Amino acid sequence: DPFGEVRTLTLLDIETQRTQPFSVPDNAIISDRLNQPRTFSELRIGNMVDIEYDTRTFEIISLNQSRRSWERRSRTNVQINIGNFEISSGNETWTFNSQTLVLYKGEPFSISQIRPIDSVTMIGMDDTVWLVQLDAAHGFLQFTNADMIVNGSVMVGNSLILALDDITADIELAEGTHRIMVEGDNIETYIENIEIIQGQTMRVNLGDAQLRAALLQIVVTPDDAQVFVNGELHDNSELALVEFGENIVRVERHGYHTQEERFVVEDPIGSVVFHMTEIVTDITLSIFTSPFYADIYINNAYVGLSPVTQTVTPGTYTVRARMTGYGERTIVIEVTGNETEEIMRSLILEPSNPDPFANMPPPDDVDPLQQTPTPMPTQTPVPLPTLPPEGSPPSDEPPPGDANVDIPWWQLLPP
Repeated sequence: DPFGEVRTLTLLDIETQRTQPFSVPDNAIISDRLNQPRTFSELRIGNMVDIEYDTRTFEIISLNQSRRSWERRSRTNVQINIGNFEISSGNETWTFNSQTLVLYKGEPFSISQIRPIDSVTMIGMDDTVWLVQLDAAHGFLQFTNADMIVNGSVMVGNSLILALDDITADIELAEGTHRIMVEGDNIETYIENIEIIQGQTMRVNLGDAQLRAALLQIVVTPDDAQVFVNGELHDNSELALVEFGENIVRVERHGYHTQEERFVVEDPIGSVVFHMTEIVTDITLSIFTSPFYADIYINNAYVGLSPVTQTVTPGTYTVRARMTGYGERTIVIEVTGNETEEIMRSLILEPSNPDPFANMPPPDDVDPLQQTPTPMPTQTPVPLPTLPPEGSPPSDEPPPGDANVDIPWWQLLPP
């Protein structure tokens, strides 16, 4: 406190870790490391000093900048390990502790917010840092509408070059003025000077860049079709650079109808969608069977007796052949549309109930070529009955050879 009635300061004893206020009378001797005189107002928070004082009044007798202390000024790429309480710069590594002062513009600052891009001054003694002075802190740079730039890149000053597509978070930059240059396939070179402020985010709108070409999104179903933009084969990345004004997009694929669209591009970003339709070709499907005249069904619909011929379109067909006395036969035919104009299939039907005696061999002791047919048995002829003489009385005797007849035999004759 240089402005009070009594000049005072507070010192930390780095050996005992205790703090103590001291008064500094006008006759106190104050000097720097080279023993050159200094004024009280030239003292700074964080100075390492050796003192001589009155133990009764705690008045400073002499105060000199310690020759045992060291100082590293304006260091960048300083690495801070919070977990191990270590600070590194180049090949040097020191420790810090809870009493280490971290200041930015004279105000306390969190050591965890210091980044390698920041400029830092450190003062310490032996292997311990007692003051971390943030000389130049950092802010953030953010790009908006970066997706409008094709193959874009950004240069900060004369060193930092990044691809826009690789930027996934805000860029950390040291506070101060920076020159930003953005280039891309579809824009004129964009240059802007920006001011980075500690802890704040500066946004650059790339939508302000002057466009040389429009970005066109091309969506095609199926997605493996060939895309031609103004007569040139496109690389199928779905994004194409086209000139403002009239453009022609054509899509082609084997087995599909070619489509073409002519349109006028006025906006920086546009899109066009193609739903291609297949070329449907009629195919002749012929079905033959052995034996002929089997009932033919295609996809469970009866189409006639074999051989049959049907006209079909690309698709899957189940062909079934049925015939009495034969086993049923079924096949599946896949028609893709890439065949010739005719598809022929043959189905062989197997008998379902063959003659069980057809393949039986003849007896071993009989030659089938000299076998004599068995003669029919001889039958004794039966004599015909004779009628009685005309006018003879009826007789009760049965006719010969018919003893079991109970009625006279002539009564059985028709009148």
